[in-house]
Amino acid sequence: MTTGPEPRQTGPEPRRPVADVALLRVADAALRLAGGVVTLAGSLLVGLLMFVTLPWRVSTALGTVRVPVAVVIVVGGLAALFWYAPRATGTRWAALLPLAAWSVTVVVALGAGDPGGALLLADDWVAVLCLFGGTVVAVVGTALALRGRPGTPRVPPGEPSFPPGAPGMPGKRRLPPDLPARGGPLP
Repeated sequence: MTTGPEPRQTGPEPRRPVADVALLRVADAALRLAGGVVTLAGSLLVGLLMFVTLPWRVSTALGTVRVPVAVVIVVGGLAALFWYAPRATGTRWAALLPLAAWSVTVVVALGAGDPGGALLLADDWVAVLCLFGGTVVAVVGTALALRGRPGTPRVPPGEPSFPPGAPGMPGKRRLPPDLPARGGPLP
């Protein structure tokens, strides 16, 4: 029976066993792969929902009116997937997954060279908006993701999220030796 607090260890933390680190790496890789699979499945689901909601119409006193629900699904769904993909996989190149799935959807929708086999017609304004809006979101989403802003940064277990003095973080700011501190004399 002890009456006081347990003595604190001083010095470095004990190292994790190699098996724990290997298990963490396998789990990390499995989660990243699952994120890529979810991204692909979501992209294909957006394309399928576009085809399902494209012909929706509403009867009004003035006649039948097209409801552009498909445009909202395509633009919103693709934007969400381009945001999600780099964060779920940890790499900015994952933005190519929804781009590839959307490209397949567009090729299938336009008939892929089969005469008269197009699923979307050029005289259907909702279909044209879906293709245009989805393609714009795909190009912009891919460009923004590949520009150099990956998802959440990968941090190995046991390391701080941001190094001391990182931009926007508290701590002592490190300057290159040839630059003076603020308010100091200029060379």
